[in-house]
Amino acid sequence: MAKNGNGNGKSYFGYTAHPLAEMIPPMSDEQYEHLKEDIRVHGVKERVLVQGKQILDGLHRMRAASELKLKMPKLTIYRGRSDALMRSEVLSKNLHRRHLTDHQRLMLLAWGRAPQLKAEAEARKKAHGEPKEGEEKGSDEPKGEVAEILAAEGKVGQHAARKAIDIALHLPEAKIKKIIASEGNTAFRAGAVEARQRKLKAEGKKEPKTPKRKKPEVDKTTVEYVEKRFKAFLKKGWPSRTDQRKVREVILSLLKD
Repeated sequence: MAKNGNGNGKSYFGYTAHPLAEMIPPMSDEQYEHLKEDIRVHGVKERVLVQGKQILDGLHRMRAASELKLKMPKLTIYRGRSDALMRSEVLSKNLHRRHLTDHQRLMLLAWGRAPQLKAEAEARKKAHGEPKEGEEKGSDEPKGEVAEILAAEGKVGQHAARKAIDIALHLPEAKIKKIIASEGNTAFRAGAVEARQRKLKAEGKKEPKTPKRKKPEVDKTTVEYVEKRFKAFLKKGWPSRTDQRKVREVILSLLKD
């Protein structure tokens, strides 16, 4: 399904997309054309949220109105200063408006909470203090309640929620944006692996090695083992089935003695 660019630096009525608005996956071409036709018939019914000359919410509405040569939609000026509150505002208007996959919705929730999570992580580090000689660094792992909340809001398991938190805390925003834009799970899984590696490195830890599984010992004197090996050997080709039967009878008689 083709996607519209979410802004791409274009200006509508002198306004461009805010970086936060560009984190939201854009509408598909079909969804946009449906919105555009609705706006052509009924006009823009919902105000566009802006900060300065940047669009926080309503980019597609502004674009449609511009392309249809309509007057500029009515604006609501965002006056908050907190990045966390601004993210929350953008998410609240978009999270359930678009068709998003579970992982896209989960990543948007984690990204929206990133400033709060980072502040809490820094507070935990300060509370733990610098480790003494021989001690490990304190983890900045978010508390389990955060993962529980994200899992409930994103309708996924807590394991996936913890991965999303790691991505939001430890990957640069450009990579987070690509993960959110991806509809499949491949980018999410790869991002979770990279985020975990970055996290362990920051904590001065190494990825624990997975112990190699030992192959079970096989009793090579049993009839079952000899028959199995004999059949595998026969597949390579023997002179005749009569000779094969004779050899098998000899081997089995030896095993019985």
